[in-house]
Formats: sequence, C-alpha cells, structure tokens
Amino acid sequence: MASQTVPFRFPTQHACDFELVEEVPVRAGVALSGVSEVDAAFGSAHPKAPEHRLVWQEPVMGRDGALVMRRTYRKLPGEALVGEAVRSNTWGAAAVTTVQDVATGTPADSGLNVVESVVEPKDAQLARKRTTSVQWPVLVGRSLEPETRTPITTTRRMVAADAPLPTDGPLVLDRRLNVVNKWRSVQIVTSLDALPAAYVEHKQHAFRFPGLFYGFDPVGGGGVAKRDAFSRTVAARVEVSFGYEEVTPELVEIVPVSWSYPLGFSVSEVLTNGEHFNYIVKEEAVSLTVPQSLPSRTQYEALIGTYATVTGSSERWKGGIWRTELWKVKLL
Repeated sequence: MASQTVPFRFPTQHACDFELVEEVPVRAGVALSGVSEVDAAFGSAHPKAPEHRLVWQEPVMGRDGALVMRRTYRKLPGEALVGEAVRSNTWGAAAVTTVQDVATGTPADSGLNVVESVVEPKDAQLARKRTTSVQWPVLVGRSLEPETRTPITTTRRMVAADAPLPTDGPLVLDRRLNVVNKWRSVQIVTSLDALPAAYVEHKQHAFRFPGLFYGFDPVGGGGVAKRDAFSRTVAARVEVSFGYEEVTPELVEIVPVSWSYPLGFSVSEVLTNGEHFNYIVKEEAVSLTVPQSLPSRTQYEALIGTYATVTGSSERWKGGIWRTELWKVKLL
C-alpha cells in the first residue's frame, strides 16, 4: 500500500462533505479475497477528515485499468432530513419527522413530545434513525352549565407523566390527569367562564299566616276582636344567587302568642301590640296585659302585601362556589 495519503477520487470534494469517496491503488500480487493489506477496519477514521468513518469498501477497476480499492466514508451522525405531516394522533398538530444516519447502537428518542422513534441498522457501523415529534396544541372545548346556562371551558394539555395537578380556583369545576404512557399524561381542566348570574323562579309554598288580635270587650259576657290564623298554599318567589362565601339567610321572624283568661278571654296564634285590659270578673276587678308577639300586630300589618323570606339555604354548589336560595311569600 502506498505510504502517502491518497487523494480523494473527486478533486472538488471537500472534507466537510457528508460522504467522502476515495480510491486506493492496490499493489500487484496482493490478493483481494479474504484479509489483505488493502483492507481497512470498518469504522476507522479517514486520515484527513477524522470525523468521517469508513462504512464501505470494494475492489473495482480504475480508470486506467488498474485495480483499486474504493472506500466510502461517512460523517456521523450526518445531517437530518426533515419532513412534516398532520396526524390525528398528534391532535391535529404538524408532526415533524427527522431521518438521520447515526452510529450503530444509537438509542431511539423518547420523551413528552416524541410520537415515534425507530433506529434501523444499515450495516455494522451505520444505522438510520427516524423520529417523529410534535409540539402539542392546547385543545379547548365549550359547553353550558345546565342549571344557570353559564359557559364552561374545558382545556386539554399534554403534560409530563409526573406533572402535578393544575392550580385550583373557585371557578374550577374539575381537574384531572389521565395517563397516556410512561412519558406523558393529558391534563384536563373544566371551569366556569364567570360566576353564574342570579335568577328567580316562581313556585308554590305552603305557609301558615298568623292571626291578628284587635281587642277585647268584657261587656255582655266578653267578645274578642281578631283574625284567626290560617294555612294556605301561595305563590312563592324563589331567588337564587351565587357567590364565593356562605350566606346566612335573614328570615322573617313571626312568633305569635296564645293565652287563656277568665270570662272566655282565650286566643291562640295571634300577633298583638301587648294591649292592657281592666274588667270585672264575679265582682272582682281584673287587670291584665296580653303577651307581646314578634313582630307586633302593627309592625306585621305594615308588611302585608310585601314579600318576606320565610325559608332559605346556602350550600356549596360546584367548585368553590356557594349557592344561596331564598323562598319569599307575600304576607297576607
């Protein structure tokens, strides 16, 4: 074998090229079958461009008819070829596929954004790696909350498999991590776009209205002026509102009174003004004051025809939102 560094086959070829090809003269009398001095080890570096490695060699006839050894060297890992394709399994995003010659034994790629990676051997020193990766988009879904018709947004993101749950908030209705594989999970967050607006419904409600006491006349055996208590199912105004804190409903407080006095002076479930009376029972003077109700009869009469809150509730609804419901009836 010649001792000097042999020239490249193509004079215009530069050492920075991906592939270098040269022809080495073979001395007369050297056998080309089996191992001979003209053989070089696969994977050995080129003397002028050590980043290039020998991947192929074969004996051929040179241009002058002399026997030469043609050697092909390649620069590894080589320049990658890049292509794009839109795939359904990448959520509609453009998947980028790179094809690259690498050294044999190079592992396949993996991770959050890798959809597929394959390394296929070409020969003892060279392999081809094909990797498809994607920048995952954020998918956004829309719907309506059934009770209030408030818009709901659901977002889906591809995250690392060990990612924590997303940050909570009062408008967040649900947050989940659905595992896909060892590298990634789908993060799903469902939240209201805003606090629901208050609304009003009209329903039926049974309510017992108090009696009203007006006076007592002891003359002629006694007589009581009053309105008796009564129960009735009436139209109720139901006010529903939403907030970030619990609300204590302010209910109208109606506490009627009852009593039984001599001379038939007996009354039940009435509102009074705490009236005072003097009268004679069997020639004895009697002085008494009827119990005071809450509210007084006069205060209640001022409320007749208005709506009063008679029952209500405040409960945790969804996420960090409280739902307050007030039932109001028109006082009779």
